Amino acid sequence: MDKVGAILKRYERACTDRVNMAPTWRNLSDYIRPVKTQIGLESSADFREVPDQPRVQELFDTSGIEANLTYAAGCMSWMTPSETNWFAFESPSYLDDNEEVKRWYGQVTEETRTILARSNFYSQIHEVWLDDGAFGTSGMIIEEPEGELRFEALQIGDYAIIENKHREVDTIFRDFKLTARAAEQKFGRQNLHREMVKMLDAENSRGLDEKHEFIHVIMPRIDRDRIPGKIDSLNMPWASIYIDKKHKHVVREGGTWENPAAVHRHLLWSHSPYVFYPGMVTLPDARQLNIMQQLLDTLVEKQVSPPTLAPAGYEGEIDLRADGVTFFEDESSIPRFWQNPGNYLVGEDRTQFRKAQINRAFHVELFQALSAVPPGKEMTAAEVNARQRDRLTLFSPTFARKNTEINTPIMKRVFALLLRAGAFPEPPRQLVEQLDDGTVSIPDPNIIYTSRLALQLRAIHNETYMRTMDLVSPLMQIAPNVMDHFDLDKIVRELARNEGMKEGWLRSPLEVEQIQQARFQSEQEAEEAAALQDEAEVASKLGQAGMIAGAA
Repeated sequence: MDKVGAILKRYERACTDRVNMAPTWRNLSDYIRPVKTQIGLESSADFREVPDQPRVQELFDTSGIEANLTYAAGCMSWMTPSETNWFAFESPSYLDDNEEVKRWYGQVTEETRTILARSNFYSQIHEVWLDDGAFGTSGMIIEEPEGELRFEALQIGDYAIIENKHREVDTIFRDFKLTARAAEQKFGRQNLHREMVKMLDAENSRGLDEKHEFIHVIMPRIDRDRIPGKIDSLNMPWASIYIDKKHKHVVREGGTWENPAAVHRHLLWSHSPYVFYPGMVTLPDARQLNIMQQLLDTLVEKQVSPPTLAPAGYEGEIDLRADGVTFFEDESSIPRFWQNPGNYLVGEDRTQFRKAQINRAFHVELFQALSAVPPGKEMTAAEVNARQRDRLTLFSPTFARKNTEINTPIMKRVFALLLRAGAFPEPPRQLVEQLDDGTVSIPDPNIIYTSRLALQLRAIHNETYMRTMDLVSPLMQIAPNVMDHFDLDKIVRELARNEGMKEGWLRSPLEVEQIQQARFQSEQEAEEAAALQDEAEVASKLGQAGMIAGAA
């Protein structure tokens, strides 16, 4: 089978899982992310029947939408904030003591932050967090820069994924449509299939505005497809191939040194490459809440304007307007309101329960800690932080997953792209490594996260230390040597880092050692001087005593 045929076979298998998920995604979009109501319908007969606008007019409650918005905003402000530092590049561990290397990584970090702020990264990562909350699966493409860095959030339903043996997503198929004219602009006329070229050349062709299907596949390039020693785009470790689906024709093939796509799954689910949580967990509550709110709205309408019982002869004669007058002859035929036995408070209690369930799944209380303080209770900042850190234990697993599957791949790709583009100062010679094939390389940096959420999680270790010291302090009165079990120099540095102190404010271990050695030497010299002085005083006293005795 030819290469294109093999790729299309894998594409069809990957689409099977996606097609099975599409109805679930549409259900989730109805209550949580209504801008995505057309997922999976673009090629179906039902597509024209789906309204272009989100079906919000059918909603009676927006708790799911609001919770997802809060979740995405929380991920932005707590994990990837545009206004504060949330990451740092640091040297590999074997170069930790090299000040020149550390300074270079500090400069690189600042430059990267500036470039990200100028790019569309923050608008696109917000879309990633919105899809993450609603559908549990989200992703981003980091494009080769043509000037500024460009990012593109993957649109749920428009891509299919395949996992490797480690359950990591390493193959992505993206569907998109272009007119023949747009395809010519994107890929170049010389790369299009001859049938599409004929369409472009035909005068007054009605097919110029017809959209054609294309597939973009990103996948590891197998060794047999690479020529050893060559480093052009066709021999790079990752393949990026665009295919004209109808004609099974490659319109562009390239490659990258690192995976240009990052796909995040909130929580792995069974054997499917896709996941549901947290949107799927809240779907039953969101549906029931929508029904309950509709019923409560109906109940309120009946209480405000209750139904009326009237004799048959009064049809069209009853005036229900304010100050309206209805005439009658017999008191027994007076119209009256029909009693409404509905209990609004019971319904409201159930809606509050459902809302709490939804908010819990989306970690709303974590991201709105101040507003979650019980009514009438005043809390100190320390108490608020303690409540936040208690909730963090529930969010910690997915936080780690976000760093592993989204943040770290993105930042490694950004670092590599900017390095190759010459956006960084010249690296120190200690960093440059020569590989066996003669090429030079710089090792991947350690990526340290310094966002509010990362610092809150790291600060939990500080609380552990403080609690330990509270337990150990009484023992120190009996056995002072218990402190020998603790490396206080290392503890102090980690306490400062866990609280977010800038690395430049900490002296290097070598500087600390020099200061401690100088202090030790100074103390020794002082002790020696004091000892000599004591000896001199003793000798003087003894001498004086001898002189007195001799005189006697």
